[in-house]
Amino acid sequence: MVRLTFRRFRCSAPGTGPAAAPGRGLAHLFVDGRRVARLRAHEYHLPGRLVPHGTHHVTARLYADDGTAWAVRGKPVQSTADITVSDAEADAPGPSAGTGTPPPAT
Repeated sequence: MVRLTFRRFRCSAPGTGPAAAPGRGLAHLFVDGRRVARLRAHEYHLPGRLVPHGTHHVTARLYADDGTAWAVRGKPVQSTADITVSDAEADAPGPSAGTGTPPPAT
């Protein structure tokens, strides 16, 4: 689940015309540099197929409704988080593979 928190920015309603308005627009969500969603809300469920096993960089970047990136001092307004997706079966508790006995307590 991706949750965005904004300061001095509001998401525009769907269907808003292509014009820049101060402090308004949408967020583009990128996974490993590839845009996967355009968000006009604070929350988004990132489908598992977009983040297979491994570490990924998830970036939310703010854009005006005319498609220009919001920037401060020439840098895009964005935030990036690294996420690591592990293999659910490998992490599930249960007997050790092939031995039929539970793993030792830690």
